[in-house]
Amino acid sequence: MPNSLQDLWSQFYLIDQGERLYPTISQFRDRWFTRDYTGFNYIPTSVAVEQVAERLEDVMISMRSEDYLTLPDKMVSVQSYLMPSNAEAVYKEAKKELILGDELVANAAVLTTKLLQVCNGWYYTDEHETVHLHNGKLDLLAEVLEGISDNVLLAVSFKADVVLIRKRFDCTLISDDGAIDKWNRGEIPLMLANPASAGTGLNLQAGGHTIIWYSPTWNLGHYQQFNARLHRQGQPHPVMIHHLTAQGTVEDRVLDVLTGKATTQDALKELLSE
Repeated sequence: MPNSLQDLWSQFYLIDQGERLYPTISQFRDRWFTRDYTGFNYIPTSVAVEQVAERLEDVMISMRSEDYLTLPDKMVSVQSYLMPSNAEAVYKEAKKELILGDELVANAAVLTTKLLQVCNGWYYTDEHETVHLHNGKLDLLAEVLEGISDNVLLAVSFKADVVLIRKRFDCTLISDDGAIDKWNRGEIPLMLANPASAGTGLNLQAGGHTIIWYSPTWNLGHYQQFNARLHRQGQPHPVMIHHLTAQGTVEDRVLDVLTGKATTQDALKELLSE
């Protein structure tokens, strides 16, 4: 599955040596993309998706897993909390780093990492030290866990979060010896996993049917594949996916991108205009 429209060029070059999308990727980009103000990022034109799809229609078929597999029902929820004032001050200061003049910096999605850290109650300094701000996200996790009787697969992206969660909750890392087998036997109430490394190749549907995203990810592929560890064929129960967010922050924007309500660029611009 391509991650962007640009990725299609190399895939279809293997099929027709450029007959449909031009012999070189430069020609492909010149036809259907413009560059942003940095000169490095390519943005599809308003007609790109439609016109590229028309050219590929005779050699392409797109199927979702639900088109050919029997999948369980899936329910999604969002639980939020309000950050304390000290964290809001740090958050607003970090947000200023995303603005150069009135333009969005090229790697804004990377720079928002600090905002996501503050939402979780801490941030890394330039010296790689962890500064603790609050326990709002941990308290929210505790509240949500109290209402769940099922085993829980917890998506955690930052090492600092893993440390804080393990101090407060009895949990297991997916990388621990024998953890996956124990999970599938239903013996682990709370298992932590990084969506970037545990998103593919694992069948975890036997151990539970509840996922909690401790914080969202900009990477749609990681998000979909991680959810598919439980929401897959052979899962006998409806799957519940919870998202924990800091209200009125970048986490709301990331969820908009994941649910298709906004593109990454639009979400970032809206974030900076607040």
